[in-house]
Amino acid sequence: MYRYYVSDEDYLNMVRVMLVNQRGPKKTAVLKLLLKTVLQMGAAAFLILFYPDAPSWMKWTIGIFSLLWAALAVFQYSFLDFRAKLLLKQSKTTAPDYWKEHRLDVTENALRLSYGETKLELPFREVTALQETETLQLIFRNKDVFEAVPRTAVSDEDWGKIREKILGRQREERSEALDKLCASVLEGASFKAHLDLTQDELAEKIMQMTRASFRYGPGWSGRTVFTFAFPLVLAVYSAIGGAWATFALCMAAFILFNMRVFLVFMPAYRAIIREKLMPPAEDGYLLAVKDKTAYLLGEGKAFNYDLAAMKKQVGTDDGLYVYFDKQAMLFVPQKAADGFLRASGLKKSLKARAEAGLALSEADHDDPTENE
Repeated sequence: MYRYYVSDEDYLNMVRVMLVNQRGPKKTAVLKLLLKTVLQMGAAAFLILFYPDAPSWMKWTIGIFSLLWAALAVFQYSFLDFRAKLLLKQSKTTAPDYWKEHRLDVTENALRLSYGETKLELPFREVTALQETETLQLIFRNKDVFEAVPRTAVSDEDWGKIREKILGRQREERSEALDKLCASVLEGASFKAHLDLTQDELAEKIMQMTRASFRYGPGWSGRTVFTFAFPLVLAVYSAIGGAWATFALCMAAFILFNMRVFLVFMPAYRAIIREKLMPPAEDGYLLAVKDKTAYLLGEGKAFNYDLAAMKKQVGTDDGLYVYFDKQAMLFVPQKAADGFLRASGLKKSLKARAEAGLALSEADHDDPTENE
């Protein structure tokens, strides 16, 4: 058991880290700040200047709210020390036990923490991150800090053992859960096949599918359409009216709003996808279908796809591209596509469709529950 006190400076450092994490990476945070300040105020200025007949009270309301919104965005981005001190002052009043001696015990499956009359427990599986600063060892549950341990209270060697114990147990639990899932799926699967794909090859296929989704349709959510069209329409309208400053502002908004779309077409996007994918197991990726759910199993991780939520399927020379709700995507190589379609019951098999002279990309009006 480790015993220690959290000082005011330790608490301030902990809050600073939390605020920075909530704000996000600096590049992303700057973009959000621009969207909430320059774009917001620019939109207000556009409405005020180009609608001279609008009532004065409306212009004042728009202007004031725009300034308040921008000020709030700047406050959230900056003044971290000031905000941390406010939270410190609040904690002194609302959580007096926190400033008493802390007792941290590391058991086989959980962290047990107590201070004063407060007792907390955090199972290893619920630890979402372990982060180190110059003075603290931080243990996170979701986005909040479960505990801030001063580095003077736990040696680097002991902390390394604690870290490995937590991460090791998490790996074991994930492996056990995956083994149970694999056994359950394989026991009653209507289809299963090992895919001869490397992690890089699968990332390449998912990248191609993401790019193609803008052509086939599943990638166009209502939000995507709005963020793509709205600033572009304003830019065109501003150009027609000769408001070139507003035109430039709207074009900047168009680029910022649709940064994700531009990112999809950059070469580095494959690396981003690869980081989210699990590597294949020793015998490759396993694709299985059971009870209207498709499973893609790899090393230490599994993805599942609700076949009832399938939006579109597109056949290529390489295989089958299947798009689902929420921009989920599944690639099925040509060798496994026929069996996958038969087992899922989503569409007629590739062979049957070929015999009927139908192209897969034109099959979207079929009943998604139709069996052969």
